[in-house]
Amino acid sequence: MARGRMLNKKIGLDKRVAELEEQIGLEAVLIFTWLIPHLDVNGRMNAELRMVRNLVFPRLRKITVEMVGETLRVAHEIGLITLYEAQGDQWLQFKNFHKNQPGLRRDREPEPDCPPPPESDNDPESIRQSSGSHPEEIPVKRREEKRREEKQKRNEVNPTMWDGYLHLLAVYRSLGHPRMFKRPKQSAREFSRYKARLAEGWEPSELETAVRGCHLTPWNAGKDPKTNGRKYLGLDLILRNSSNVERFIGNFREYSPEPDPDDREAESRRVIDEISDEAAHFGLGRPPPYVASCLVDTGCTKEIAAKYFRKNGNASTWAGLTRELRNGAGKQ
Repeated sequence: MARGRMLNKKIGLDKRVAELEEQIGLEAVLIFTWLIPHLDVNGRMNAELRMVRNLVFPRLRKITVEMVGETLRVAHEIGLITLYEAQGDQWLQFKNFHKNQPGLRRDREPEPDCPPPPESDNDPESIRQSSGSHPEEIPVKRREEKRREEKQKRNEVNPTMWDGYLHLLAVYRSLGHPRMFKRPKQSAREFSRYKARLAEGWEPSELETAVRGCHLTPWNAGKDPKTNGRKYLGLDLILRNSSNVERFIGNFREYSPEPDPDDREAESRRVIDEISDEAAHFGLGRPPPYVASCLVDTGCTKEIAAKYFRKNGNASTWAGLTRELRNGAGKQ
């Protein structure tokens, strides 16, 4: 057998290698790559766990038989290698081996001893047996299971809470961030902060006030000379903890200009009246207070609403209009 094999630099771009690291860790990538120099001319080697451990990692005590077994199992499942049983033993074969060994000289290497994989061998659990007449069961890490469970929990978010978060994002975008959060994700850190603050007893309206207060704070808005114009307006910063929320709510009261409530309310009513007139042509009544507030805060106009109503016809809904505004469609 040759003294080694070539390691193609494209391995750093392989999504399956990245998935291997994500599921197990960097030690799995180390194990996977260190197998390559020990492959025969066909990209195969014995996959008996203790043999692999002792052959490839004779001096690395932290690399255990269990880690080797878990790495091979996951690498098989995601398509990096093929595990199979032949001649009463365990074997592995690297996929695309010859493609990644362009300078391989088969004529200069001895005939390999590793048997080829059977055509019907698709059993991903074959490697989970060790040597000896009483193979030990290697415990399977639960990282992937936990990820699936967490994803399922995220998908079970209270719809009312999610709507409140979408409204908060719409408010945030209206304050000078039109390109932010166009595709909101329940896995986003900002949503985790939002849920945590609600769990602490903050109301959605208070969090909205905190967002507005941050944008009025001279330091955060970059108006303080000491900031040299740099702004600190991230939603993650605003919702990071209760102290920040409380501080920005106080700043909102301190720095917000004294509005003329009559003028503001009159303008809001005028906008809602115009939008309601357009909606009436498609069988919709006046929007509920929450929707009306959202329409005003996101800058909806008669023209934007009319465009949505014409596009959707009798299938138009207030929820659909607010959704388009939150996604930025109404401003394009």
